[in-house]
This record gives sequence, C-alpha cells and structure tokens, in this order.
Amino acid sequence: MKISYNWLKEFIPIDLGPEALAERLTLSGAEVERVEKIGPLFTEVVVGRVVSAEPDEEKPAWSWCRVDIGGREVDTLCAAPNVRVNLLTAVMLPGGHMAGESRVVEVRNIGDRVSEAILCSEKELGLDDNDQGIMELSEEFIPGQPLSEALKLEDTILEIDLTPNRPDLMSHRGVARDIAALTGRRLKEEEVNLEETGSPIGEAAAVTILDYDLCPRYCARLIRGIKVARSPLWLRRRLILCGIKPVNNVVDATNYMLLELGHPLHAFDHSRLIGGEIIVRKAGPGEAIVTIDGDERKLDPSMLVIADRENPVAVAGVMGGLHTEIGDATSTVLLESAYFDPISIR
Repeated sequence: MKISYNWLKEFIPIDLGPEALAERLTLSGAEVERVEKIGPLFTEVVVGRVVSAEPDEEKPAWSWCRVDIGGREVDTLCAAPNVRVNLLTAVMLPGGHMAGESRVVEVRNIGDRVSEAILCSEKELGLDDNDQGIMELSEEFIPGQPLSEALKLEDTILEIDLTPNRPDLMSHRGVARDIAALTGRRLKEEEVNLEETGSPIGEAAAVTILDYDLCPRYCARLIRGIKVARSPLWLRRRLILCGIKPVNNVVDATNYMLLELGHPLHAFDHSRLIGGEIIVRKAGPGEAIVTIDGDERKLDPSMLVIADRENPVAVAGVMGGLHTEIGDATSTVLLESAYFDPISIR
C-alpha cells in the first residue's frame, strides 16, 4: 500500500519526518518496506502569465509571447495551440532542463528576435503524458512562483506491507488513525454536508438485493449534469504516486476516495442501465459479461453480479462492465457504495 506523507498531514499534524514515521509504524506492526522521496524531474521552472501572443510572420501557427514571470517579462516563441493572453502556465528559464533530458534551455536568436524561455507541457515536465498543449495552471498561483512549490511536487511515499488482519490500514485515513494512536495527536474530523437537489432518486433508479448473504447493504446515489473531463493535475498526480492510472474525473474521484477512506466505489453510466435498475443477484447459467478491460468473461452461477433489468453490468466488488462504463457522453452517473461478503470477492 503506497501512502503519501503530504496526504497524511491533511488528516493529522505530524511532527516526525518521513523516515522517523516509517520506523514508528514498523515498530507498531505496520511494516514500511520502502521510503521514496518524490521531487520534480525538471529545473528552473516558474509560473508565468502570458501578457501578449502574436503570430510569427513566417510561421503563423506559432506565437511570439511575452510572459510575466514576476518582477520581469520574457519573450518566447511557442507552437502550442492553447497559448493565449492571460493564461497562467509553466515557464522554463535558461539553465533549466526537462524531465529525462540533460540538455539545458538557452537564450536563442530566432530571426531578428530573441527567445528567452520555453513554455512547457505536462509531459515535458514529467508530470503526466499530456502533450496536447502547454500547462494551464490555476488562477491561485502567482507569476514567478517556483512551479514545484506551487504544485507541491515534493513528497515522500511510504510503502507499507499490509497483513491480512489490517484492512483498516488500506487508506490514508486509516494510516492516519494509527499515527494518532502512536503519537497522541488528534485525528482531524471533517463534517460532510451534502445538499440534495432535483427529483427523488426513486423516480429514475431502483435497487433490489436478491442475495443478502453476499450483499447485506447496497447504496446508490444519482448524480446529474456530469461533464466528463480530465481530472485536475493535483488529483492525477496523487493517484499516480499511489500506483493508480488516471482515467477521467468521474473514475478518478472513485479511486481517490478509495485511497483516502478505504471504501471502493463504482460509477455506472445511468443511461446505459436498462430500466435504470440495479439488481444484486447471482449469475445465471450461461451468462457472460464484457468487463472494462475488453475481455469477455463467462460467469459461474456462484458469482455475485450487479445487473440491470436484463443483463449483468458488473462482477460485484471485482470489475465493472464495458457497456456501462463512464465515457465522454456520460451525463448522469449512478454511484455505487456497497458491502460485499469478502470471501466471495477474493
């Protein structure tokens, strides 16, 4: 289980450094196998605001940009399609290098003009695989601020070897609870206030449990007006550091809550559930499902499935079905939170 030191500090004040904390956890029975320091793979990158962007005379698709980097402005030639005035982005200054490269940025003469910096994409900085344009940063950042500081890129990952009797440590909050017990510090409590709007869920969805032995509790919530997109960088980075590949903002939110609180969630595209129904039952003879990895799987009658009115749409507690997965066209999500018999889903 990979645990972020910075994430832990959102739950509890920690006076111990990462190495000392790892030792305390190990001595308490939660063995920390590895402590890995995480930092930026680039140098000399600051936050900058594009002040002006004018097409290059010879290459109209390219733009000469003037960028405010706090206290002074620099000129640079940029080919990114999303560059625009007032955009906050990542600016690499002379002497800096990109992720995985030793070549440093230099001031360059291009025609009769001088390019003094480079505007960078997430991929160039080793933050993600997105190379479709330069970074688009939040308005909360300040021109001239070091990017690693603005994005809080320095962290430490504690890799804990969990034993079967400690499922309570399979989340950041669970580990923070153990730290509270070890150090005497108080775990931060957060109130959750959820305002429900729209028509009652019973008018659009229904849940029926046919096997209470394997699923004693199944909760569903309907979320309307969803726009599927990329998650913000801070969230994607946390998932990546903990070993989970980002997918989209809906799926990433479910995985984020799994890492934070330890309880799995699953999101269905509500429009693809026949009749809007969720039926928790055992698989029927000869039934099969195509799971989100694209494989068709034959179901054993002893297996618990989540079905709509006609077909299985997920293998309960194991994997969702391809037909009801979240996609670009999804606008209404049925969110599952359930308890399944642990032995049945091992």
